[in-house]
Amino acid sequence: MVSHEDRVLYTEKVIEASWRGGSLEINMASSMVRGIRFFDKGCWGIASSQGIHISNEELRNLALKNLRTCLSAGRQQVTELAEVKVYRGKVVLGKEPTIDELRELIESFISKAANISELVVTNYSTYRRIEGCEGACEEYKNVIEVMMSISIPGPYRIGVGTASLAYAGTIKDFNDRKISELLNLAEERASANARAKALDPFSRGKWTIILDHECSGALFHELSHLLEADALKHLRPGTRITTLDLNIHDDPLHPWSPSLRFFDDEQVPTFKRVLVEDGTIIDLLHTRSTASLYEDAKPGSSRGLFHMPKAMHSTLIIGPGDWRTKEIIEESKKAILVSGVIRAELYEGLISIVPEVAWIIENGEIKSPVFIRGIKLPLVHALSKISAMGRDLRLRYSFEKGHIIAEASPYIRLEGYVE
Repeated sequence: MVSHEDRVLYTEKVIEASWRGGSLEINMASSMVRGIRFFDKGCWGIASSQGIHISNEELRNLALKNLRTCLSAGRQQVTELAEVKVYRGKVVLGKEPTIDELRELIESFISKAANISELVVTNYSTYRRIEGCEGACEEYKNVIEVMMSISIPGPYRIGVGTASLAYAGTIKDFNDRKISELLNLAEERASANARAKALDPFSRGKWTIILDHECSGALFHELSHLLEADALKHLRPGTRITTLDLNIHDDPLHPWSPSLRFFDDEQVPTFKRVLVEDGTIIDLLHTRSTASLYEDAKPGSSRGLFHMPKAMHSTLIIGPGDWRTKEIIEESKKAILVSGVIRAELYEGLISIVPEVAWIIENGEIKSPVFIRGIKLPLVHALSKISAMGRDLRLRYSFEKGHIIAEASPYIRLEGYVE
């Protein structure tokens, strides 16, 4: 007898339309995966299969054997699953486009800009079903992702700039304004990279740094890993992480976010979770397992149908400040503005961000673009050194362990180190 058993089903249909120079390519793929999950005394036994190569009974027996192996190995800390009222019902988020509609979106881009070097429009139509002893829940979801790059000749090199966007909905939600915003952003970055010179080696070191929406989103993305209750080195509720009145919450129901979801991967209803209030941690991201270890903790943040559920944010919302972007720049005597994220990572409390492009700011004016190897921000120290937060939030998305997540973040100004 096990304490929990459920059956999961996930299907995905992917249509990718790509423009690369003189080539337009449309490729399609689909998959269907069934899974059985058991939980008992802190251990999971999970088995899944793509297609119909194994019967449900064989799959169930395999999952049970996996559970018994886990139980026989023993665990130092035995946990249970927190009691919950599961989500039941069906959710429909968006609608799958036709191939002609995807082709028309490609045409809308290339008719407006001749210097697009690559444009990839990917549509993900997914179906997620979880069925336990208390009933079943289903989600039909459509996510559209657009990634593009533009090339611009410059005095030193050909500059390349990128821009991307993803949202849950229909292709008809992608209007001319969104197209223009992506084109303008990519062109601005390409132009800067075409003209950029390397930063003087003697100028490396401590700087005032202005992070755009994407870079600040990456900063808070890395912070969220320390707010996962199942992380080995997570921060604890009651910890003050900054002297600022910083507010952060996770909102899985944020409209249009590509990570929009009404129930998590343990069939728990999602909700707006306040994580940081006035600079102090008041809650963590929880699965049913971690919630059983904390008094009054609520699950609802789990990801993973075919592996042990992992606590993860859906759409992290950073409380805005009252600065206009123009004011942040004008009030900066000497600073570096960074935009776009090539790579971001957290190691031993130090966040490293490699931006796509950077500019020198002198006496409140954006001067020349520069190449930098990256910026480093000691996490907790950097949060206390934020001197300005913008009022406008923009959404950034990324994939974490195969799951799409997002952050809505403003421009921020802080102290850090430039390499």
